[in-house]
Amino acid sequence: MSAFTDVEVLDHTMEPEADTEARIADGIWTTTVKSPDHSISQLIRGAEHSNNDWHIEGLWEPNTFSLVHSLEGEFKSIFAYQVAEALATGQPLLRKWNVLTPKRVGVFQTEMPDNVVGKRLKIMYPDGRIPSNLIVSNEALKIAIQRKYSSPDKFQVIHNWLVREEIEVLLWDTITSVLSACGNPNTEEATAQFYSRLEALPLNGALVVRHDGKPSRDSEGRHSNQKVRGSNLHAEIASVIIQLHRPDRRSNKAQLDIGKLRHDTVPEPFDCWFDAGTMRLTPLPPPVALLEGGAMTREALNCELLERFKLKERSADDLIRQLENERFLLGETRGHKRIWSLNPEAVATPDTPEAAVWLPLVNFVPPDKIAE
Repeated sequence: MSAFTDVEVLDHTMEPEADTEARIADGIWTTTVKSPDHSISQLIRGAEHSNNDWHIEGLWEPNTFSLVHSLEGEFKSIFAYQVAEALATGQPLLRKWNVLTPKRVGVFQTEMPDNVVGKRLKIMYPDGRIPSNLIVSNEALKIAIQRKYSSPDKFQVIHNWLVREEIEVLLWDTITSVLSACGNPNTEEATAQFYSRLEALPLNGALVVRHDGKPSRDSEGRHSNQKVRGSNLHAEIASVIIQLHRPDRRSNKAQLDIGKLRHDTVPEPFDCWFDAGTMRLTPLPPPVALLEGGAMTREALNCELLERFKLKERSADDLIRQLENERFLLGETRGHKRIWSLNPEAVATPDTPEAAVWLPLVNFVPPDKIAE
């Protein structure tokens, strides 16, 4: 039986305004103006006047948790640092998602020694210009936490670090060791305790990194959120879940899959590439990413593709040829040299649907000089 059986059948010959007034008059309906204290009125008014200062516009909201997961060696730490950098500097993440307001960001890394972290940061910032609002933890913090045995004491050390450094948003890579201090990391009890203590920290949001378990026989058919290792609470609590998957370890190509986006429908997975020359992921095909700086000879381009993207000569030539056939690259011969450049008039077509994702992100630069 309908829940609205007590409502009179309306005369559709009535004018819309009279119809509305009749329904309001019988007490079943009201308006936000007549009932400003009604719960619905308050929620609508709050939505109209709220300033949703996104961490990352359209992707990550304030006061929520985000989760990044993958197997080992699939660039999740690279992505986490890239998120931290975008938040700290206000620059777009992967050129796709805007950061409207820079934040004070802390990266709490628990796995790599300081010298490895330092080498990565040197590649990221070769000219010595570093984000003033990006704080990266060192081994002293990790040791201080390791010397505490209970989870409350471990979280207290983290709390003190956050307050001392005035950190607003935390990137935690990875949560494994401290999660284990809360109990069996595969149980809901330990997971619930971990997130409860994380929520109590003086933060405006946190992104946590979690290793996936070893692939099982049926893992290929499972949704990406079902591959998060341990309790299902990880997937339930997080507002955003991102998985990175590297289909072929012989190249630096990865697929970024947003498995959950609480405030919106999830987009289609898209490809990105790890650039070892910048220690960042790029959504552009490697030849396009390199040619943004101007035209290059075949030899120079292939050398950079190998060193920065692990693309050997044959694979590099195949990819360049494909992009040329699709009119994204222009090739010309000057003397004995083949010269490649971007085609500023390139357009995505139904035959090149993937280009519709990355082509609008390209910065076209006139090829005024040629890299030899």
